[in-house]
Amino acid sequence: MTASMEEEAPAMESMRWVGVDVHAKESLAAVLNPATGEISTQRIPGRQGEAVVEWLATVPQPFRGVYEAGPTGYGLVRRARDQGLDVVICAPGHILKNATDHLKVDKRDTVRLARLLSAGELRLVRVPEPDEELLRDLVRSREDLRVDLTRIRNRIGKSCSGARSTLLSTPRHGESYIASGCADSSSTTLRQSSSSKMRCMLTTSW
Repeated sequence: MTASMEEEAPAMESMRWVGVDVHAKESLAAVLNPATGEISTQRIPGRQGEAVVEWLATVPQPFRGVYEAGPTGYGLVRRARDQGLDVVICAPGHILKNATDHLKVDKRDTVRLARLLSAGELRLVRVPEPDEELLRDLVRSREDLRVDLTRIRNRIGKSCSGARSTLLSTPRHGESYIASGCADSSSTTLRQSSSSKMRCMLTTSW
């Protein structure tokens, strides 16, 4: 056991830790060399998938790279792994940040990623298979459609109810509409008035 640990120690000391802040047009990477404590940063112009993987291929082995889960998706990590590069994804919501970190600074973020990765303090995200990712997207799209459909139904229902109330309360072409709540009492009053008039007419005729 001791010999095995001694063999692994030099490998860990020579392991470089790479944090990458990925953007659509230009990315930024920070490389931490534990042997010297040196941290170097590098801007990576170009499309995120191709340019970042090409740059990672130039980093001396062994190394492990990390970037935050987000709009980049899983395409970058899959391309890197296809080329034999050790790249992982972390959950950004579980990264501890200072109260003064309300402004995003790419260089600071990449250095923090590299340091936290070397310390094992990042929560890594499992990379799903392409078919599994497609199924997730399908389920998510179906749920979005269901929510949109419910919202549209409620909106149409409210619009129809408002339009009906407006029609019942607004006279058109000289006609008078009686609100539904008063319909029964008004009808009763009209019937009583008609009966009284009819009795008066019969009495007078005799």
